Amino acid sequence: MADGRLLPWTLLSLGIALLGCGDDDATSTDMGTDMGTDLGTDLDATPGADGGDPDLGPRDGGIEVDGCTDSCLPGLDFPEEWTVSGPMQTFSSPQAIDVDGDGTFEIALGHGLEDTMMNPEVTGAGFVTLHGADGDELWRVDTDDEMVGTVLAVDLDGDDLPDVVAGGRNAILVALKGTTGELLWEFSSASADPRDDGWFNFYSAVALPDLNDDGISEVLAANGGDARLAPGTERPPSHLMVFDGSNGDLLASPQLPDGRETYCSPLLYRERPTDPLRVLLGTGGETAPGSLWSFTMDQIFTEDLTGGIELVGPSSDKGFIAPPSFADLDEDGVQDVVVPTFEGALVAIDGATHEELWSTTAPGHETYTSPVIAELDSANPGLEVYGAFSRGVFPEYDQSRHFVVAARTGAVLYDEVFAGPFVPSPVAGDLDDDGQDELLVATFDWRTGMRNVHRFDELVVTATETESGGGMPTPWLGDLDGDGGWELIEALTGFDGDNAPFWSLRRRSVGPVADAEATWPTYLPFGRHP
Repeated sequence: MADGRLLPWTLLSLGIALLGCGDDDATSTDMGTDMGTDLGTDLDATPGADGGDPDLGPRDGGIEVDGCTDSCLPGLDFPEEWTVSGPMQTFSSPQAIDVDGDGTFEIALGHGLEDTMMNPEVTGAGFVTLHGADGDELWRVDTDDEMVGTVLAVDLDGDDLPDVVAGGRNAILVALKGTTGELLWEFSSASADPRDDGWFNFYSAVALPDLNDDGISEVLAANGGDARLAPGTERPPSHLMVFDGSNGDLLASPQLPDGRETYCSPLLYRERPTDPLRVLLGTGGETAPGSLWSFTMDQIFTEDLTGGIELVGPSSDKGFIAPPSFADLDEDGVQDVVVPTFEGALVAIDGATHEELWSTTAPGHETYTSPVIAELDSANPGLEVYGAFSRGVFPEYDQSRHFVVAARTGAVLYDEVFAGPFVPSPVAGDLDDDGQDELLVATFDWRTGMRNVHRFDELVVTATETESGGGMPTPWLGDLDGDGGWELIEALTGFDGDNAPFWSLRRRSVGPVADAEATWPTYLPFGRHP
């Protein structure tokens, strides 16, 4: 991923999923002069933590909760309806797209083999698939490298049906007709090796308004991250790239103002409903500093990002990898931004003033997980923010720390350690019609091949499922076929008994749910369309 290679858990926030004690008077934690310290909570200063090396007793190992350990908790009551599988792996989160307009979603997914460019004997190591609601593969499109981005659904040919845009390593960006997989357009570098032209990885793209008056949305994607460079070496700059949605022509490609690399997907937002559209993007990597930037569309289209707003500046030698999340945290009518920093902090930025509202840090931890914002605790009126950190230093992690904080104040409501060190961003929705959202949080460990999925009700883990077989990206949660019952669509990835890589896609029944949609249904659920 950021330094040397794309690691398996990078886009698992592919993202992006904690427990603690704290109050509004928590001690301020200085995270650097650019970040402010209005309200900072150091998780390792809370009761039950042990300095910079917390060990609260990993849940996945079976600690006691209300007289019951994980081993006696029930499993997830989501019956499996079908599973399909194939060779290679997937680090792309499944996306539900109604490509033919019949009211039933199809499922698009990217696949590939990690480190293909570091293993030149591997060729044709990537593809995109579309599966029907019954699991049947409707089409498959081969690519020359791993498809790591979560696909974008947007109509690019004017037929009022969504098409598919998918990004991958080695400067692969393809636009595919949703119904057939036919290639509509693709990015092409002038040189045989895109690196020679300064082009690297594409991530998850977003749809822009029609900027050239042809009736078709444009496409915005970030490009950066040289996976062939060794950790600690100087990294090439990244770019924001605007493509003509109808034919793929490159309309603009401004370089990021700090000259840093990026492994972050861009997101769209408006601070107020009537404000101009803005783009958020983080720069830096695991061992390279960076910032979180906000740009206007005019700045991007005129290829001059020097006037961009640096919402969070560098405070260490680590950057911003997991995309942020949005919500009106302080209920002033303005969208605020919750930023996960790779150095182990969750920072809330006031959308009106661009100043820090609060911050929570987990020293000795790093994160690839985007936060989830939902109504998780009936005892705390309003929204809560969930985040997750992995303990260790890239690329070695041994456990994960999960917490929930009050969105308005940053007070820590829940703080717990889990044995699985890697955490894709979770999903959330009101599964039991009680007016509160439940969380589905996965953890996994590549060292042991074990994977756990936990259900949180009112900040209590009420069900846990343990499987072998490797990791998983963020699932999709919602009503796939419009029958009033929700489904959970999981993509799983790992190695079989012969150490051969595999992927699988699984549909599970969640059951009847009153809400039409989940609160947080998938990876990057907001900010990908104007």
